[in-house]
Amino acid sequence: MAHMPRQIEEDRRRIDEVLRRIEDARKASPERFLPIVGPVKGQVLYEAAVKVKPRRALELGTLVGYSALILAKADGDCAILTVEENPELAEEAKRNFEDAGVSDRIEVLVGDAKKAVKDLSGPFDLVFLDIWKEDYVEVLDDCVALLRSGGVLVADNVLQERPALHEFRRRVLSHPELETEVVEVRDGMSLSTKL
Repeated sequence: MAHMPRQIEEDRRRIDEVLRRIEDARKASPERFLPIVGPVKGQVLYEAAVKVKPRRALELGTLVGYSALILAKADGDCAILTVEENPELAEEAKRNFEDAGVSDRIEVLVGDAKKAVKDLSGPFDLVFLDIWKEDYVEVLDDCVALLRSGGVLVADNVLQERPALHEFRRRVLSHPELETEVVEVRDGMSLSTKL
């Protein structure tokens, strides 16, 4: 059910508070490395979600919930499924979703994303890929299969100089079912629309 404009603004304000808290905690405790997408690349993800208007979104790699919160902020009616391998991080993400008032529309699945994508049912309107970079190539075709036509696959860190990401870039740019652009922001993101 669509929210009234005032409620939407209140929801976004709560989400922004939690996003800032995560950012501040990351700065305050550099010894606890949290590879969140961050506000700059987060804006790219937010704009992609606003454009797609997803009803269902899938995130592979929850961490503490930062990017799932961005997806929730982009569309108040989007149901989000996010997969996290680390149970402690999954619990922290759940607390963040509760604090942001969005736990009713974000489901956290604890497990290996490489296995999870084989058991999930699509279609999803948007998939955000942010797991171990060495696993990107392995899950690419599964992610594409879960997307609806016109849906978007967003992948983080794609310009890092790693052999696995070089291979991922090669495959995603030449994939017969995708039209892909690489955004040169920080260490890169790819945005792929399923044909």
